[in-house]
Amino acid sequence: MVMPFYGCSALERYKVGESNTKYSVTEDGVLIYNRTTLIAYPPGKKDKEYTVPNGITSIGSQAFRTNENIEQLNLLSGVKSISGAFQQATKLTNITYYDTIENWNKISKNGFNSSSNIKTITCTDGTINL
Repeated sequence: MVMPFYGCSALERYKVGESNTKYSVTEDGVLIYNRTTLIAYPPGKKDKEYTVPNGITSIGSQAFRTNENIEQLNLLSGVKSISGAFQQATKLTNITYYDTIENWNKISKNGFNSSSNIKTITCTDGTINL
């Protein structure tokens, strides 16, 4: 999937019509699909830290692409899949995953394509240095 509104670097929040049954937006403007997949974190969102909401089980391809502000991402244990989500998120250096290193290794396949700035992943049972 191609990131919605790619190149709109000033976009700080998404909006979805109330009658839309597949897409929704969190109260802070992040685009969600089917209430379980984080599709797009706005490229112009100014927050330096973000916690993925409860109920999200996957982070979609290019979900954080081109956001130049986020430095810290917090993932709850319900996240079970990440796919190429962090391309060009140049300031993202740290991820906290509220689960084990073993489970992290299961979900992170292809999660870090083009994300060389991520330095550490902290899990409940230790830290992974990249």
